[in-house]
Amino acid sequence: MKDTGKQTRAKIIQVIEDLVNEKSLDKISVREICQKANIAVGTFYIYFSSKEEALLYVYHQLDEQFKNLKLDQTPLENIKLILTTYYNMVDIEPLRVYRTLYSCHLNHYDNYDFDEKRDVFIVLFNEIEKMVQDKMQAKKITWLILDFCRGRIFNFLIKYEENIVEWIDEQIILTIEYLHFLIERRLK
Repeated sequence: MKDTGKQTRAKIIQVIEDLVNEKSLDKISVREICQKANIAVGTFYIYFSSKEEALLYVYHQLDEQFKNLKLDQTPLENIKLILTTYYNMVDIEPLRVYRTLYSCHLNHYDNYDFDEKRDVFIVLFNEIEKMVQDKMQAKKITWLILDFCRGRIFNFLIKYEENIVEWIDEQIILTIEYLHFLIERRLK
């Protein structure tokens, strides 16, 4: 069976994740990634311009789950489900991978994380818009909520000491409180 582009991309990502669990990204070469993925170096560059770009592509894979969310409750309940899914993207098992991923964000800009076509933005925006009934305000609030979530995750990755389940529950409560604050502020 012939390997498809999607399979090759997935293989590269898996190899990078495995290698990052063993050592820091700066100690990993594209050649090493290619050897472990059993592909030519030129093939790697068809899909990614750098190992950092390849690692950041993990977000594309993680966002697939937002397309399949069953959002059939009130907007607030749907937002809680979206936030639960978003915060659950932080998995403590490959904690080193997520720390490296966030480090890549600081050193290598990736438009995808700030794209309104990103699945997490779309589903969150749709629910917030139902609450505020104003597209421009919904867009601003959605970005503020996503920025807040990224900050909370970043802080967690810097100093992980908590029970992940309790941490996620706490983040959802804090994020919903922040959402209420933003909506009330908008109405004044």
